[in-house]
Amino acid sequence: MRAILILLCGLSGGLPALAQTKRPVTIDDIWKTNQFRVETLRGVNWTKDGRYYTSQNDRYIIKYDLNTGREVDTLYGKGLSNAEYIAFDEYTFSPQENKILLANEVEGIYRRSSKAYYYVYDLSTGQLKALDAGGKQSYATFSPDGSKVAFVRQNNLYLSDLKTGQTQALTQDGKPNERIHGSADWVYEEEFFFCPSLFLVARRKKLLIILLMKAR
Repeated sequence: MRAILILLCGLSGGLPALAQTKRPVTIDDIWKTNQFRVETLRGVNWTKDGRYYTSQNDRYIIKYDLNTGREVDTLYGKGLSNAEYIAFDEYTFSPQENKILLANEVEGIYRRSSKAYYYVYDLSTGQLKALDAGGKQSYATFSPDGSKVAFVRQNNLYLSDLKTGQTQALTQDGKPNERIHGSADWVYEEEFFFCPSLFLVARRKKLLIILLMKAR
């Protein structure tokens, strides 16, 4: 019964058009001609003050006023030449909302995990820099003060200082299917929808990384 109700709700937007033609809904209507497909917003993030939201629009990140729905600013993509511009599949803001972490060339690992080339865009300076040059990263995460980014690569945990550009390896003994730092293995990902296992917490002006790991 629940499946039927969900289906009816999903089809309700396109039923008037079909009612005018007085013909039944077909599989082709749903999957081939996409008569019931609705427009969606891609890559939506809410601002901390609750007044705005941002959305990925082609090559741009656009900021919108929640009350009016109007575009108020272009946060990324505007003013960058083709040589400077980095395409992105996903993006996240720092806690202070003054930096953007861009995921480029996202590559799936299992069902929900992935790795990508990450770039940091500074909204105050307009500078765009690669997070690290050592290969694709997974689960890139800002520190609470936005000055650092932790990430996982090849089962080891790293921490990049955005001010100095230096990356420090926090673990070095990671090994596939034996010792995994900062991420869950495929069983947790598949059964519990759980992928990253690193959490950054600020305590007494120090950065604590809560790290869950698997060892065989």
